[in-house]
Amino acid sequence: MSQGPHPQPELRIVVWRLLGALFVVQLVLAAIFRGLLLAAHGTGSVFRFQLVNGASFVVLGVVLLVAFRPNLAVLGLSLAGRSARTRWLSLLGVAAVLALVITSRSFGIMPFVLNLTFGLAVPAFEELLFRGWVFGKLRSVSAGPRASWVAIATSAVLFGLWHLGYAPTLLQHPAHPEIVSLLAFKVGYGTVLGLATGWLRERTGGTYAPFVLHAVANILAP
Repeated sequence: MSQGPHPQPELRIVVWRLLGALFVVQLVLAAIFRGLLLAAHGTGSVFRFQLVNGASFVVLGVVLLVAFRPNLAVLGLSLAGRSARTRWLSLLGVAAVLALVITSRSFGIMPFVLNLTFGLAVPAFEELLFRGWVFGKLRSVSAGPRASWVAIATSAVLFGLWHLGYAPTLLQHPAHPEIVSLLAFKVGYGTVLGLATGWLRERTGGTYAPFVLHAVANILAP
């Protein structure tokens, strides 16, 4: 007698696996950041610090893409099957973010570098990781009438916790910020932002809209 398909892993098992994978990613990110910072000769300059910060996300993103070669669907970048309206809005949203970042150069080099880091590098990396890969994994094992919200809420909590991994980077910040309160804010902010971007991921079927929201929120943040 032929056997039926193997049951999908339970949600809690997938969550623990994701936590482990995200922990490893944060360790590698911290190592890349530290290596680039040493190569840039220290932490005395906020400008240099933020430039290295953005570069570390780009380097790790390229490494992960080359190592795992995910397809566009896994990352939420495929526009196949989307309506013409969704495709155009997705591309126009990304173009608007690029325009915001580029025009910020007129306000000086520091705002430009900050927007390159927090308006492009960080949201692109985090959205492809969380609303792309992580959300897809959670959505595939979520069942029942509230399956979408299980995936949205779980990915949002994971995204909030992800920000705890930025502690090693913040400890090296030249301005020496108050770490505990800043991390608490980042976890809360990340969770709320994760709920909003997760809803957009479910609603639009892609990571374009989540990226745009994330990028604009970072650019407009005080």
